[in-house]
Amino acid sequence: MDDYPEILPPREDGVFKRILTHPSGKPVLLSVVSGLLGVNVTEATVLNVEPVLTGIDEKREKFDVNCKTDTGHQMEIEMQAEAMRNDSIANLHKNMLSRSVFNLCDLHKSQPGRGKAYDTLLHSYQATICGYTLLPSRPSYINRVQLRFDDGQLFVEDVGIIFLELTKLEDVLKKPVDEMSLIEAIAVFFAKADDLRYRSMITALGRVREEIGLADELLLTISKDDIERAHYRSRRLFEMDRQSEIALATRVGERQ
Repeated sequence: MDDYPEILPPREDGVFKRILTHPSGKPVLLSVVSGLLGVNVTEATVLNVEPVLTGIDEKREKFDVNCKTDTGHQMEIEMQAEAMRNDSIANLHKNMLSRSVFNLCDLHKSQPGRGKAYDTLLHSYQATICGYTLLPSRPSYINRVQLRFDDGQLFVEDVGIIFLELTKLEDVLKKPVDEMSLIEAIAVFFAKADDLRYRSMITALGRVREEIGLADELLLTISKDDIERAHYRSRRLFEMDRQSEIALATRVGERQ
């Protein structure tokens, strides 16, 4: 890896979006959507393709990826590398969970419904890939949530929320790469692709699964892009400045 600069984390918002929306990255998007939904998606159309902004306006870009599929789904996929400010394990990340519900409702209602029967609308799913532990009481690294009756019977399949937690892969990482499921391979890539200790595993995964190999190729190409690295530094600096301002304002408020 000496011929590459430091590999950018695929969990970083801008890098994540570039991998999933790259013109040659359609197989990566299809595999991520298929793995998250648990169904075979053979075609998906990205709905938000706004260009990356620069400078102080960068955080105004929407970093989530919205797409619709040939299976009758529409999905919003976002990367949440770190816990939301003022959220904590103590309250089970209530702010983040409520945000997911809000985004799901907004996504489902955004469909043009005039002249359509409700049961013909696309099924809407909000998916969040977490770089931290969001649901500490649930051991599984992937959790799919749907509307159900009190006895657990499914009410409707129209909407759902999916959480993929990258901090719960201990057992997955012990598996031979050729025994990993699609969603396991995707999770390992986003969790470990920038970690040099796991580069041999990522390379092996790329040989077993073509879409992981393509995702890794895109990541390495993005990592060598001086402009993208500058954007990454700018986004990091923007976030650090904002956190510093909040901390300073909190201290001032406490004094007052």
